Amino acid sequence: MTDLRLDPTTGDLYVSDVGGTALVSEYLAGVRQRLMIRLQLFAGEWFLNTRLGVPYYRDVLVKNPNLTVVRALLRSKILADVDV
Repeated sequence: MTDLRLDPTTGDLYVSDVGGTALVSEYLAGVRQRLMIRLQLFAGEWFLNTRLGVPYYRDVLVKNPNLTVVRALLRSKILADVDV
């Protein structure tokens, strides 16, 4: 699978010095980029599909989070990728 390359430090679309974009064609780099996007998306954040994302406010960013639930939640999001 080929995707547009994102800058790993900022998460923005990578643009070279001459103004061109690049593609991610390496297998591991593509998987890493997709997982980064998947895990940084909060539940309900994307207006086109509010069911996508991790429910950080509900399950993770709470006082005394249940670590078993957090591990299972993150594991399910990671394993949902077709290449993992």
